[in-house]
Amino acid sequence: MKKILLLSLTFLIFSCKSELQKENNDLADLNLYLQTKEDIDTIMITDISQNREVHKIAYKDTIKINFKDSLNDLYNVCFFKNGKMVSSPMQYSQLWLNGKNIEIKGKIDKQLIIDTIIGSDLYYKTKTYQTGFRSLYKTNADSSEINTFLLKNIQDNFDNPFSLHVMSTYIFRNQNNKFKLKELHQLVSKQSDLLKNHSFFNYHEELEKKLRITELDIDNFSFYNLKNDIVKLNFEKDKTYLIDLWFVNCPPCVKDHKAISKKLDYLEKNNIELIGISRDKEHSKWKYYLETNHYNWENVRQVDSSKTITETLGISAFPTYLLIENGREIKITFNSFKEIENYLTEK
Repeated sequence: MKKILLLSLTFLIFSCKSELQKENNDLADLNLYLQTKEDIDTIMITDISQNREVHKIAYKDTIKINFKDSLNDLYNVCFFKNGKMVSSPMQYSQLWLNGKNIEIKGKIDKQLIIDTIIGSDLYYKTKTYQTGFRSLYKTNADSSEINTFLLKNIQDNFDNPFSLHVMSTYIFRNQNNKFKLKELHQLVSKQSDLLKNHSFFNYHEELEKKLRITELDIDNFSFYNLKNDIVKLNFEKDKTYLIDLWFVNCPPCVKDHKAISKKLDYLEKNNIELIGISRDKEHSKWKYYLETNHYNWENVRQVDSSKTITETLGISAFPTYLLIENGREIKITFNSFKEIENYLTEK
C-alpha cells in the first residue's frame, strides 16, 4: 500500500513539474496582455538605442515577442494606427526591464497603464527610485543626502543600465566638484565594458572627460565678435579670467547677467576680467540682446564647429563659469554667479 502511495505521489510531483515546465515554455521573452478600446493596428517595441531590438507587429490582446538579446535596458513601447502614433507619451511608453519570460499586464487608455509586471524587478526598482528622489526634493534634503541616495542606487543597480541613468543625475549635480566626481569614478570604474560603452547612456565617457580636463588652451579656439568678425582671445598669465558660458534663451543666464551688470566693479577689485562666450548661432539675436541690455563687458560667440569650448570641456549645463588662472589653469567652475560671489568672499 505504501509503495502505491509513494508511486502515486512521485507521479503527481513529476506531472506538476511537467505542467509548470510546459507553461514556462509557452512564454516568450516578453509577453504583453493588454486591453483597450482604442483603435490600434500595430505595436512597436525597441531598445532605447534602437540598434539591437526593433519589433513591429500587429496588435492583439496577447503579444509574445522573442528578443535577439537578453532583456536588460530601457525599452520603448509604442502603439500605431495607419502609421501614426496614437497612444503613450514618452513618460509612459518607456519601461526599464530585465529578466526572462517577462509578463506585462495592463491596458491602453490614451497611455500605457501598467497593472503588474512579472519577472522584472528592475521596473519596480525604478519606480521606488523616482518616488525617493521626488521625496528628497520635497523635503529640501541637502546635497550630501541626495548624493548618498544617488550613489546607493547606482550600487544597487550596478549590473544594469539604470545605474547609468542615475549616474547622469549625479554628474549633473556635481559637475563642478572634482572630489565628488572622483568618488563616483571609484564606484563605477569596475562596471562591465558593456555598460561603459552603452550606445545611448555614454556617461562613463562624460565622467572621464570631466576628470581629465584641468586646463583650457584658449589659443585653440576662434570666436565671432559683435561685428561678426572671427577673432582670437588672449589670456595673460598675471590676470584672472572669469569665463561665462551661456546662450540667449537661457533664463538662469539672463538672471545672472542682471546681477553681473551691477557687480563689474566688484570683479575688477578682485583683479578678475569677465569674458562672455555664447553658444548662440544667430548673430543678430545675440548682438541685439547684448546691446539692448547695455552689457558692455567683453562678449564673443562660439564659431560653430566640432571643436568648441563647450564640446571640448563636455559642458551641458548653462550658465557655466570657469575661473582661469596662470593663463590656462581651470581653478574652479561654477553654475551661478552667486556661487562665484560666495567663493570670492570666503577666499
